[in-house]
Amino acid sequence: MRSAVVAAVDCELTVQGTTIVCTTVRGVGYGLAWRVAVEGQWSDPSSATLAYTPPSITSVTPLNGPVEGGTTLFLRGTNLGTPANLTIGMGASSSQCMDMSFDANTPDRLGCTLPHSIGLLTGNATLNLTVGDQYTVDPLPVFQYYRALSVEPHHVPMRGGVTLQITGLGFLPSTPAQVYISEPEETGSQSLNTEGLKVEATVLNATTIAFVAPAFPQGPASVRVSQNTQFTLQDVALGVTYYAPPRVDALLLSSGPLEGATPFLVRGRVCETVLEHARNVWLDVCRLEKLQMRMILVLSFSF
Repeated sequence: MRSAVVAAVDCELTVQGTTIVCTTVRGVGYGLAWRVAVEGQWSDPSSATLAYTPPSITSVTPLNGPVEGGTTLFLRGTNLGTPANLTIGMGASSSQCMDMSFDANTPDRLGCTLPHSIGLLTGNATLNLTVGDQYTVDPLPVFQYYRALSVEPHHVPMRGGVTLQITGLGFLPSTPAQVYISEPEETGSQSLNTEGLKVEATVLNATTIAFVAPAFPQGPASVRVSQNTQFTLQDVALGVTYYAPPRVDALLLSSGPLEGATPFLVRGRVCETVLEHARNVWLDVCRLEKLQMRMILVLSFSF
């Protein structure tokens, strides 16, 4: 910041020809030399220099985000300004936080957009902030990149109510999580907002998130995770397929003994073949619920 120009205001000549008293304006940096202008003539830079107080950060939010990047990071503290630069590093590699913003009307805040993690890796990343070439007084907290890898089970009845688990890396157990269900590419009419159908989730540990699937129309659905309003990108590996319930068109039995055990025939769609969204293969859902459906039919008739 030694090339910066910072003006002074309210200058008064207190001792004729030898002493001027001025008030500094807001600024950042260090090693700033003074020059005095009198009737259009400038002095040489002073040998004495000015250093503004280094920046100090009191909070950074959020402290985690998806490896795909795009998380908006907010920093609050004192002695902030521009130019400011935030780097995020993993190991020996680092990259810059993008679109750094500062508003003089809220001088205690900085904001920027984090890039994707180095190599799309999960784990701890160090943050380093400079304002006017001056580093923060104290080290910044560690940022955690997380990633969702898979969801089980892949098939969900349209009624919902099934507990699903998302496996991944870097989840923060102390941070609330949400799951968003939407049609692929978010073109579905069932989306409650631009992110999809929101479901509160439970972070079981750093690698597992559990949630109860909501009711959703038949067909493939994308699943995304958020721990800080920033979402993992839609990934075919994070997809489930909602399948329709069985349909009974005709029951070929009008009566039978109370003891039960009378054979009967049901006509209709007992189960169907669906496209498994996660693996792009066809799967016979009958294999998933055939035993359950037989029990329901027998018990219903016996009763």
